[in-house]
Amino acid sequence: MRSSYQPGEEIPEAPYSTEEHEVWRTVWAALGPAHVAHACAEYLTCVRQLRFAPDRIPQLREINEKVQALSGFGLNRWQAWLNRACFFESLASGIFLVRSIFGTTRRRLYTPEPDVVHEIVGHAVTLASTRLARTQSPVRSGSETHFVAG
Repeated sequence: MRSSYQPGEEIPEAPYSTEEHEVWRTVWAALGPAHVAHACAEYLTCVRQLRFAPDRIPQLREINEKVQALSGFGLNRWQAWLNRACFFESLASGIFLVRSIFGTTRRRLYTPEPDVVHEIVGHAVTLASTRLARTQSPVRSGSETHFVAG
């Protein structure tokens, strides 16, 4: 990925490896039945609407287009660790910052830090719901941040 990427530019393609796509297939195969058994109906509706391919990691640009069309919430890429103020300012403006890197391929169903699988499955899906996206939008009041209840 280009290191010169600036927010607001077209989101560049992430060059995921064959091994990383295989991890996505493994994770998706494990999560599918778990989601059916344990996820709420709203989450499952969002997964169906987003239509992720089970055999490849979706590109952030395509997820962003789908989520924006469904809820108006945007996704944007970030590479380095962010301070809390920057993260919440982005949320307040309707943008969720996503790490498009892949964690580890050694432990296929666990990663110790947020990676693209965590960001897509754990956050992007919920942001496709207008109601759930509202719960991610902080309202800033002075120096405090408050979350809006959906």
